[in-house]
Amino acid sequence: MITATPRYEDYLPVDVDRLRPNRSYDRMVEIRRERMEAFLAPNGRVRSELLEPRACPVCGETRSAPEFEKEGFDFVRCATCTVVYVSPSLKPEHVKEVYSHQSYSDLVKSLVEASTAYRLERFGRERTDIINRFLPRGGRDQPRLLDVGCATGFFLEAARQDGWEVHGLEANPYQADYARHQGLDVHSEAIEDTTFPESHFDAVTMFEVIEHLHAPLDVLGKVHRLLRDNGMIFLYTPNYDCAERLIMGTEAHFLWGSNHLTYFNAKTLADALTRAGFRVEHVETQGLDLEDMIWYFEHTGQFDMAFARAFRHQLQFLFNASTWGKNLRMYARKA
Repeated sequence: MITATPRYEDYLPVDVDRLRPNRSYDRMVEIRRERMEAFLAPNGRVRSELLEPRACPVCGETRSAPEFEKEGFDFVRCATCTVVYVSPSLKPEHVKEVYSHQSYSDLVKSLVEASTAYRLERFGRERTDIINRFLPRGGRDQPRLLDVGCATGFFLEAARQDGWEVHGLEANPYQADYARHQGLDVHSEAIEDTTFPESHFDAVTMFEVIEHLHAPLDVLGKVHRLLRDNGMIFLYTPNYDCAERLIMGTEAHFLWGSNHLTYFNAKTLADALTRAGFRVEHVETQGLDLEDMIWYFEHTGQFDMAFARAFRHQLQFLFNASTWGKNLRMYARKA
């Protein structure tokens, strides 16, 4: 496993104004609150007929301890493997209601049109460079890549320009159509249903996807079968043990019980990958903890965030380097 000490000289800042244009972050919070109201009973809890019980999504244990309650959902910690998850959770058809609602579609459209170019240049190139570092081609045939939850395909476009044969899966109709209009091979289906042959891909990427899945270990098993020998999975997911949650507690925005169903830290994600037949080779954290805290505390008027604004990049680097960044990144090879 790679554990090189990070250097500030290598830190890549994020232009939040370009990443979240048109007040998109504000609007996302508003939409989330609006949609949650449709699920709640008068007592503030999610209506029972919308829910289904859930065992631990990693080890299958049914025993758990309460972690906290937020927006009518119970967050619990597995008694065996310690992963945090939502139980009971919304039935899958009700989760889809959030994404299919017109307000969410309008937000995605506005965000996509204003930020895709920046996402391609800033994140698409970075992700392609990372994958090339772990999977050098060495004169082989054109390598194949599958991006699960590919959104508008900005990363697929970067990888295609770099010589990869790229394929994507995306459930959101607008984003899938946008990607196909760019000439990308994108399928509107879940990975559980995909018919790609086994041992077909050199790399499978899942950026901010695994936290949404009802059965993440089953999906990791499917990815393992789709990969060639020595192939790799590249995962990004919110880091439960991050600075944002430490400081903001349950107000941390990624704690979203209707759609984020499982919450990993480095230990529990490595455990899940190992159970699915992978060997972890790299762990790091990045994140926008400072940006999210600045947004929250300025909106609530609780603190003067001038210091945080002045040193946002230096402070975020320290969070990342100490593995307290909000974005947990883990890369693992098929064992």
